[in-house]
Amino acid sequence: MVGATVKHIKFGEGTILKEEDGKVYVKFGVDEKIFPYYSFEKFFTCDDPKVQEEITHKANAQKEQKEKAEEDKKAEIKRLVNENVVKRDIRRTSNSNKYSSWIKFEGPQNENQPHEMVSVQDNGKTLYILNYVKRPSGVQDNAVVFMAAGIQDDYGNAQQSIIGRGILCGYSNDDTVKPAWIEKYSWMSHYQYYLVLKEFECIDAARKDGLMLNQVLEAVGADTYPSSEGQDVSIEKLRGKHTQKMHMMITDRAVDYINTELDKLFKKFGSRQYRSE
Repeated sequence: MVGATVKHIKFGEGTILKEEDGKVYVKFGVDEKIFPYYSFEKFFTCDDPKVQEEITHKANAQKEQKEKAEEDKKAEIKRLVNENVVKRDIRRTSNSNKYSSWIKFEGPQNENQPHEMVSVQDNGKTLYILNYVKRPSGVQDNAVVFMAAGIQDDYGNAQQSIIGRGILCGYSNDDTVKPAWIEKYSWMSHYQYYLVLKEFECIDAARKDGLMLNQVLEAVGADTYPSSEGQDVSIEKLRGKHTQKMHMMITDRAVDYINTELDKLFKKFGSRQYRSE
């Protein structure tokens, strides 16, 4: 394969420089990029049938290995959850006021970059905020929030990566963005409502290194959300629940699991902390 010419759907024609640790190094002009074998199946073509066959063979083997590793990981997650997380009262529903924890969904962002917090000035004070299209009137003071950034996985599929947690101020009808904020962040003209983060902690790493929402759903299942708690709901349906939503309330059981996994990530990568004045 080394020395073969391949064509990427975005970067154009390149030359394979080497293979190492299940990855392929390709040179495009002056740039060198690294790809797993399985990305070749979707993003590359090669005019040499022998090279194409070799790539396909290695890609299939790598995909099988990755899928097995993911299945093993899911099984281990479920085992740990069943051992260590106490299941909550399943009679509580989405109408219950006993839950005050949320996942806030942010739009697609560069998965290879750390998360950037939105900060604004208000009466000489620095505030860290979360923006909304509609009034987040149901959020209570001191509610817990977990932030999920939109990313793409290795297969190009959209995913939500939970990268941090914080404490919110309750929503007030006066919480609408200021003209000066729109000058700094033009997109706020569409996201005119906000909540103030009293404090927030996120991983000091790329967004892709966060906790995948899919992992939470696999571990906690229908008990992730009050609206499905205690019900027989498939993982596929759970994955679609947050579509077109800015945030969703989650159960205490989900909070337990997410906090445990975030603690591991903070220990592994370190964390960055923010506090509004």
